[in-house]
Amino acid sequence: MECLRNLPSKTNAFQTATYERVRTEHSHNKPFFATSGQEPHQVLASSDENLILAVIRQKNQVMRMHL
Repeated sequence: MECLRNLPSKTNAFQTATYERVRTEHSHNKPFFATSGQEPHQVLASSDENLILAVIRQKNQVMRMHL
C-alpha cells in the first residue's frame, strides 16, 4: 500500500519533466510577436502543449478512479 501512496508524487515529477522537455522542444511554436526580441509576459501555449496537458489530466483522472 505504501507503494501506491508514493506513486502520485513520482508520476507528477515525471509529468513535469515530460512537459518541460516538450515545451523546450517546441519553443519554436511561439507566437510571431515573441521573435521580435521583446519577449511577451505570457507566451501562448502551443497546440502540442495543450494536447500533452490534456493527456496528463486524463491520466490523472484514471489514476484517481483506480486508487
